[in-house]
Amino acid sequence: MTVSRVVNGSVSVRPATRRRVERAMRDLAYIPNRAARSLVVNKLGVLALVIPDISNPFFPLLARGAEAAARAAGYTVILGNTDEEFDKEDAYLRAVCALRVDGVLLAPSGHRSRESLDLLARQHIPVVLIDRDVEGVPRDVVRGESRRSARLLTDHLIQHGHRRIGLITGPADISTARERERGFRDALHDHDLEVPPGFARRAPYTREGGHRAGCDLLSSPDRPTAVVTANNFLGFGLIDAARELGIGVPEDLAIVTFDDVEIVTDAPFFTCAAQPAEAMGRTAVERLIARLGGDESPMRETVLHTQVLIRRSCGCDGAPPLPL
Repeated sequence: MTVSRVVNGSVSVRPATRRRVERAMRDLAYIPNRAARSLVVNKLGVLALVIPDISNPFFPLLARGAEAAARAAGYTVILGNTDEEFDKEDAYLRAVCALRVDGVLLAPSGHRSRESLDLLARQHIPVVLIDRDVEGVPRDVVRGESRRSARLLTDHLIQHGHRRIGLITGPADISTARERERGFRDALHDHDLEVPPGFARRAPYTREGGHRAGCDLLSSPDRPTAVVTANNFLGFGLIDAARELGIGVPEDLAIVTFDDVEIVTDAPFFTCAAQPAEAMGRTAVERLIARLGGDESPMRETVLHTQVLIRRSCGCDGAPPLPL
């Protein structure tokens, strides 16, 4: 009984006794059984964070914010990476349901994530969506300003004098890809401009996807003079394509993108919409913990401010081009 009180942080244990028990626990390499404890207190003390691409630096930053907030509240975070594949998402969520984690933070892989939300609801495990939404499903969501930011980035290119502006966005079943395309089209509409045929491309949210779409987009003799890319990997891939084709950035092609992640070491290069990744992770955990604490208020969407950072990739400030 005394050991149990020490493990559970009871204040009724005398300090000298606590020290002896803790010393014995260290000597025996004792690790408390969370699963057994959860049967008694109905709390495992574990949250699951399921993200779509751990290789994209945006998501580790998000995870860092989530882990810090969870740890401060006495929770441990376990991480799953889906590679944008629903089958992996489904497998992770079935595993965390079997573990009986306390709650889930999910960046959905696409429209089939409705099935994931149904699964969690049947298991009575609260969930907060993070970065991305699932249309038509009432759920707590914490996200950035995708549509507004894409509109501002596109408007900035128009203010530079660009009229032939292309777009490389992500798959249609990912909410950020749809919202960023809407913002792009909003800005063109504001200036009575149209998207030239073939100038709006979809690709996987990967560097390879950006490279393939970029090669297609830039190979035309009537190619764009500027391109909006809907995430950082698409932007990196577009630069790869421009290099291969001998197109200078930004003197021959202006590029704007999302997320403040750089591929050069001397100075930041991309003009971008910098989403607050760590704050997104923290805020989502705080919302989830509020639900775990009994908050029964209506589901709500929390939109975090996204800052547009003007740098060299669009040709501002007389900056030198990125070397080919």
